[in-house]
Amino acid sequence: MPPPQNDLTLFVGYNWSYGDRNLGPSSCGNWLWNSFRSFYGEQKRCEVFAIDEYFERTGEPCDEYLFECCAKFNPRTVVIYWGVSAPPFLNVTLETLVRLKSELGIQIVSIWNDTWEPWLKNLAETVGQFTDVVLITDSLAHFGSSRLYDRIINLAPCPDRAVFNDRNIYRDIPISFNGSIGASPTRQSSTDFLRDSGIEVFKSGGLLEDNLALSAYAEIFQRSKISLSFSRSGDRLTLKGRCFEATLCGSMLMAEDCPEVRRYFEPYKHFVPFASDAELLAQCQRYLVDEAKGTKCL
Repeated sequence: MPPPQNDLTLFVGYNWSYGDRNLGPSSCGNWLWNSFRSFYGEQKRCEVFAIDEYFERTGEPCDEYLFECCAKFNPRTVVIYWGVSAPPFLNVTLETLVRLKSELGIQIVSIWNDTWEPWLKNLAETVGQFTDVVLITDSLAHFGSSRLYDRIINLAPCPDRAVFNDRNIYRDIPISFNGSIGASPTRQSSTDFLRDSGIEVFKSGGLLEDNLALSAYAEIFQRSKISLSFSRSGDRLTLKGRCFEATLCGSMLMAEDCPEVRRYFEPYKHFVPFASDAELLAQCQRYLVDEAKGTKCL
């Protein structure tokens, strides 16, 4: 018999992108875990199990060792960060999820933080059949008709406020887009349109394309007067964590308007909306002029 369950929450994921130190920290290691540590840390009710560190040390998948640890310490909840397109050794097998639930009675939560295409929704649903809760930390745009809707919980993205904050430094970047371009052709075309219209946009590849450290990524927002966020993912308009990161850093958020953004941000109070390249250009021109005059933007 396993020991009585306690209030321990065990987070299972990986520190490095695709488990490779050379590619820099993963979203899990660089973003989610520190946020959860900030919440749980003082109560000392959470632990982290890094699959890639275990594999690096042993050359073996983690499943049997993870099960043994859970049988010994019997956490109440295990939160699994699922590695999308990751090598097989970075994900716990579905068989292990079944064992943790059926043999140890542990509640399993799968967590997803970038569900930007339908195939990701399908993957989340497949894994979600073996978990008690499916935690979506960005947008529900693809999950309205999900067969697992009754077990889905949607939370706002949770940047680490120890990193994403307003440092009150000089904002030497008028307008920036801080993130990858390759995932969305409209990001490239919109920033090109602004440049062709005489509006210079500082471009950072962010965590994925430039492999920036989290502090360097946050510093772009902290230095930016205006931060752009494009909501389109495939054929949907979705919520981006960038909206929260920019506003926490004190930058004025200029975001592609959609209902998902308006769930958390009020237009012209928390963000400046745009719905087309022409409107984006007009908003940039307006607020750059207002800023130059010393007019309060929002």
